[in-house]
Amino acid sequence: MYKLIMATIRKQKVGKHTYWQIVESRRVNGKPRPVVLMHLGTAEQLMYKLRNGPLIKNVRSRSHGAVHLLWQTAAELNVLNIFEQHFPDRIRDGQTVGKSLLLAAIYRSLSPGSKRGFSEWANQTTLPALAGFTSDKLDSRHFWDQMDTITDAQLEAAEQALTRHMVEQGLLSSRLLFYDLTNFATHIASTNEKSDLAKRGRNQQKRNDLKQFGLAQVVTREFLVPVLSNVYEGNQVDSTRFIPFLHQLRNKLTELQLAVEEFTVVFDKGSHTKKNFAELDASEISYVASLSPAYHKDLVNIPFSKYTPVRDWRE
Repeated sequence: MYKLIMATIRKQKVGKHTYWQIVESRRVNGKPRPVVLMHLGTAEQLMYKLRNGPLIKNVRSRSHGAVHLLWQTAAELNVLNIFEQHFPDRIRDGQTVGKSLLLAAIYRSLSPGSKRGFSEWANQTTLPALAGFTSDKLDSRHFWDQMDTITDAQLEAAEQALTRHMVEQGLLSSRLLFYDLTNFATHIASTNEKSDLAKRGRNQQKRNDLKQFGLAQVVTREFLVPVLSNVYEGNQVDSTRFIPFLHQLRNKLTELQLAVEEFTVVFDKGSHTKKNFAELDASEISYVASLSPAYHKDLVNIPFSKYTPVRDWRE
């Protein structure tokens, strides 16, 4: 065990001499007060101690703020309980499947990297102390084995439960949702035909030599929380995914009892086709789309002085 110390160094002048102290802010009788944790002495004394031996033993520095915030947020949103209710109850290296995925999600949020790099990253943070695990045991094989136990149906059920919980907490709104797609290159061999998702297609990373898969997401304006996610084959075109995904979204909003009539979707030019716009108009769905200045020079050339403010009718 080790103690987390949020301390600072303070200069204290006594007579003709200046001393240095390590202090920590604590509440004394309800008021914040600096509490001296260690006297370091004068600058000369401190220099002598640094040059002639270790000043403090068994003290290690750990990154705390970000991991604590995400771990606390996950607890408030009941993420771990939801995961453990919907994922297999298998335990590997002392961790449930749900907890392994939550730890991996925190890692990817703060320091996107490979599963192999998790242990080294975790050792530089207080996450092992917060979550109660030994990071050296959680290697890439640990995460692969845990992930392999989860089915698509279980993932969908967990997503549905988490989304519903957030709706109950008043954290989700259907008024304005942002839709986007992206793709991720893989290093799956060209001769490997086992994956139905990994296909060659137009790649945003300019790696057309690699197989890829796509990810479509809709997130809220307020917290950028995913409302709906969908992984698809890497050889599909963005514009053909738009309408089927939009129907999935409307069905999900209806299941969550969110106001579909207030639904406005925001998307970029990757989904621009006459067919898609016609479908939006026929469905009476409000939308905000991007425009290319090259095709609308008449609008671009209108001076700002000609614009007048317009009040949002929904306010």
